[in-house]
Amino acid sequence: MEELWALWRDLVIGGDGDPLFPGDPVRSCFHTLLQEGSRLVKEWGGGGLDERASPATDEEVVALLKRSLAFIRGLRSAAPPRDRFLGMFFSPPVIMRERRDFNCVGASVLGMASLIQANLSWYCALAPNHVLLVVRLPSTRWCYVDFANGVVEVVSCKELELEEGGTALCLEQRIGFFRTIVALPPEYLVHGVLGNCLTIKRLATEKEFFVPGYEKESELARVYYDRYKDTFDALDFYGMCRPLFPLADCMQSSVMKRETKIVHEFMEAEGAYHSDE
Repeated sequence: MEELWALWRDLVIGGDGDPLFPGDPVRSCFHTLLQEGSRLVKEWGGGGLDERASPATDEEVVALLKRSLAFIRGLRSAAPPRDRFLGMFFSPPVIMRERRDFNCVGASVLGMASLIQANLSWYCALAPNHVLLVVRLPSTRWCYVDFANGVVEVVSCKELELEEGGTALCLEQRIGFFRTIVALPPEYLVHGVLGNCLTIKRLATEKEFFVPGYEKESELARVYYDRYKDTFDALDFYGMCRPLFPLADCMQSSVMKRETKIVHEFMEAEGAYHSDE
């Protein structure tokens, strides 16, 4: 996994560093991702968010999440303006620091990192074209936490264990575009960051991956691809990710394929971008 760690040094750590857990690349990547996310939070003025750790009740957990949400939404409003709210690949910390901007994966990294000492029961949640977080509350209820779209909400849902892996949470009420999401271990944020790195490479090198109207995204992808070309080209994204992140196949389940179709219809009706990946 030397190629994976080389990419992680370039785009997450931004310098030299050895894996924290030799032989466990996912754990090493996850811990360094949260470390770098915590550094960004402190640099951007959120260093005190962890002072009230270990909340004991649902209300205390939700209050802590909303405090972090307010901080992250403040960062979003202060970010340099861009034509659209689609930062396709703004989640590797090196890019977030340079652009002072982030997408849904980046927002989730910052949110979890801002509360790294709070001992919360985090899960990475996958939705069609989106990544967010869910938290298992002390009462065992679920809290839906979408730092990118400004939502912290205790939800009622039906839990469904998927054959492909992961727990589908079928919400009683749709939140934004989404009614069904899949809760996975928090380490799957690493999968989201790697997916954004693959997007950089594809935007920069594949004409068929170009999205009309997002010329600036493609130009910026080319900047980062050219900077780290050797690292990008050495890594087999598809061949590496499947064995390291097998539960990501949950998005190919019949439940999530059906949800994806519905979400894409909503997105198309509202003129939002979606990919058929």
